[in-house]
Amino acid sequence: MRNLNNMVRFLFVLLLAMSVNLYAQEGQKKEKPGRPDKNVSVEDMKRELGDNWENIVISKIREEDPETIEQLEKKKETNPSRYYEDLTKLWRQYKSLEKLKYEDPERYKTEKRYRQLEQKSKQLARDYRKSNSEDGKLKIQNELKICLTELFDLREKKRSDKVMELEKEIENLKAMLKYRKEKKDEIIEIRLNEMLTEDERMKW
Repeated sequence: MRNLNNMVRFLFVLLLAMSVNLYAQEGQKKEKPGRPDKNVSVEDMKRELGDNWENIVISKIREEDPETIEQLEKKKETNPSRYYEDLTKLWRQYKSLEKLKYEDPERYKTEKRYRQLEQKSKQLARDYRKSNSEDGKLKIQNELKICLTELFDLREKKRSDKVMELEKEIENLKAMLKYRKEKKDEIIEIRLNEMLTEDERMKW
């Protein structure tokens, strides 16, 4: 029993560490300029949405996140390659959110708000750097702090939800270990029969 408890504790710590590391990596990831999208190309988008795919994606972005449109329009003029990469990336995010909308409405709301705040915080930081007014900078700074506070709370909620998922998984593992221990003799007997009666001619 002591070995079983130690194993469960080890699995829990391992899964928790993996979860924390995953979130840390997520926060550190940065796209390299000009890096090609290996998953979705312009041709893929054409096959999925037709020749008018660009207008379809822009229309959806304007509906979901209008502040991003201005940035995209500037990027189209200065860096067309990156512009198309960003469009395909935003489309994938939209599709992912749409799927979540029906599978888990509460998580969808959290994820959507999280992405909105991410965009808003970046825009506020850009506005702060461009501002020449001290009063204007102070106002933007206060707004950014409010934005980051909510963003932090949402990030912690995502982490908390992940921990709950891991705890549930641990409970399932514990139940499985308990069941297999109780059925030890039967499981060994089944495996014994399999190994002793193995006949290549009888396989599918």
